[in-house]
Amino acid sequence: MDYKYIKSLPEDPNRYYEELIHKFENPVRVGLYCLSFIFLALHLVHGLSSSTQSLGTNNKYATTIEKISYAFGIGIPLGFCFIALYHFFIHF
Repeated sequence: MDYKYIKSLPEDPNRYYEELIHKFENPVRVGLYCLSFIFLALHLVHGLSSSTQSLGTNNKYATTIEKISYAFGIGIPLGFCFIALYHFFIHF
């Protein structure tokens, strides 16, 4: 099945793996990548907690919503850092 821009069954399903390995073999690049995601985590945690406070969640669910926002704000960037560090140390 071919669409205008998307092939549902590409010839090589691992076509981006070599690029991923090449991008994450330089320790400086991995460090800057992880540092940028740490800053993203700080931004997300602040933004999510501020937005829930702006919506007026000062009730009995406020601590639960704050914990969820911290988990999301830290978990997503941590996952991206894990991918970079994993491929760096596997091919070190």
